[in-house]
This record gives sequence, C-alpha cells and structure tokens, in this order.
Amino acid sequence: MDGIADEVVRSTAEKNIRSLAKALKHELEVNDAQENPARRVHTSLLICMDEDRFIALDGSAHRMEECFIELFKRRPELRSVVQEVLNKMFRIESH
Repeated sequence: MDGIADEVVRSTAEKNIRSLAKALKHELEVNDAQENPARRVHTSLLICMDEDRFIALDGSAHRMEECFIELFKRRPELRSVVQEVLNKMFRIESH
C-alpha cells in the first residue's frame, strides 16, 4: 500500500511542478511581449526544451554566481553537461 501512496504523491508533485513551470513560462512570455520597456522585467529568462525538462533563470546574470554554486552542489552531474555546451558554443578543444 505504501508503494501506491508513494506513487500518488510523486505523480501529484510532478504534475504540480509541470503546471507551475508552464505558468512561469506563460508569465515570462507575457513579460517579453510588453511593448512598453518600462513595464518589462529585463532580467528574466526561461528556456524550455520540452514538456518534461526546463531551465529557468531569473535575475541579473552578474549576480547569479551563488545560484550556480548551489545548482552544481545539488546537481553535480550538470557540470559536465554545461562544460560540453560551453566547449561546443565557444569551440573549446580539450587535449
């Protein structure tokens, strides 16, 4: 019975997170569509890869260092992914 309860809780959390991500994406799209620059938040960005994966950033890029430190502490496997992306984007070759 605990397995069923665990799956219900996990599934509910997954649906809620996806719903909140979609709401955030929508809000950022509305922000980006603002024609009056005084009404637009200029430091927000959301990149959605697909329905299941997303990366959300909010705030000044120059002040995100601590957020990235925390991200890599929580998800250390992302370091190699980010490094590979940087290598491809900036044509960095490892020897």
